[in-house]
Amino acid sequence: MPTLLEAIAGENTAHVGRVSQAYEVESQTIRSNSNAYQRALKTSAAARLIGPSTVNELEVWVNGVETALRKGMNKNDFRALMQRGEEFMNACQAIFSTLVRDFQQTATDEHLPEVVEARSVIKDASARLQQLETKISSWKKIADREPQEIDPDLIERGAEQIRQGRFKTPEQALEMIRNLPK
Repeated sequence: MPTLLEAIAGENTAHVGRVSQAYEVESQTIRSNSNAYQRALKTSAAARLIGPSTVNELEVWVNGVETALRKGMNKNDFRALMQRGEEFMNACQAIFSTLVRDFQQTATDEHLPEVVEARSVIKDASARLQQLETKISSWKKIADREPQEIDPDLIERGAEQIRQGRFKTPEQALEMIRNLPK
C-alpha cells in the first residue's frame, strides 16, 4: 500500500496531467486566434495561473518529503516515493515547458502589463522548479543506489562494541544524524 506522500504524488501527477491536457486544447484555440493582443493576454493569463500553481504543488510535496526524511524512512519506501516524485516532477516540467513555449511564441508585446507580469512570474516559477528538480534528482540518485557490500569485519567490530557496552541506542544514532551540518 502506498504511503501518503506516494498517494499525494500520484494524485498530483494525475491532476497536472489533466490540467496539461485541458491546456493543450486551450493552447490550440489561443494559437489559432488571429488577434495578437488576445493571444498575448490569454497566454499570459495561463502562464500566471498554471505555472506558479504547478510549482507550488510540487514544492509542498517536496517539503512533506523533507519532513518524512527527517523522521526516517526505509530504503524500499524511499525508492517507491522517489519513483512517484520523479513522475510528478516530469509532469510539472512538461506543462511548464509547454506554457513557456506558448508564452514565448504568443506574448511578444513587451509593453503589455500582463505580459510583463507573466514574464516575471515565469522567471520566478522557473527558478523554483529548477531548485526542486535538483533536489528530487539528487534524492532519486540516492534511492537508486545499490546497497554497499556487507563487510564482515565491521559487523564483528560492532558486535564486539555491543558486548563491551560501547554503542549508541537507535534514538541516539538518529539524533546524531539529524544534527549533522547541512
